[in-house]
Amino acid sequence: KGHSYFLPAMISNYNIANELGQGQHNGYYDALRHAVWSAMDAADIGYMNANQFHSLHETEHWDDIESPSDLANNSWGYSWAETFGDPKDNMDQFLLDFDNAVKNGQINIIP
Repeated sequence: KGHSYFLPAMISNYNIANELGQGQHNGYYDALRHAVWSAMDAADIGYMNANQFHSLHETEHWDDIESPSDLANNSWGYSWAETFGDPKDNMDQFLLDFDNAVKNGQINIIP
C-alpha cells in the first residue's frame, strides 16, 4: 500500500499527539508528543512504516541537539506499541509508563 493510504490515521494520530504535547517545543510535553505519536503510528501503520516516516522527518530537518533526542523518544514509542498495542486503547497506561520512563532516564527531555 502506498503511504497516502496511511495519511488519515497519521493525521489523526498527529492531532492527538499535538494535543497531548500542549504546543511545547522541547521539554516534557514535546518528548511525550514524539513518543505517543510514534507509538500510535506504529500501531496503526506498522513499525517499519512509522519508523521510516518519523526517521525521515528527523533526518531531513536535522538538528544536532533535538534530532537524536526525538529519534530516541520515537524509538521508545515504537517499542511500547510493539509490546502493548495502540496507546489509544490504553492511554492511561501509556502515560504512566512514559512518566516512569522519564524517571528512569529512558526518555530524553531537552530543556
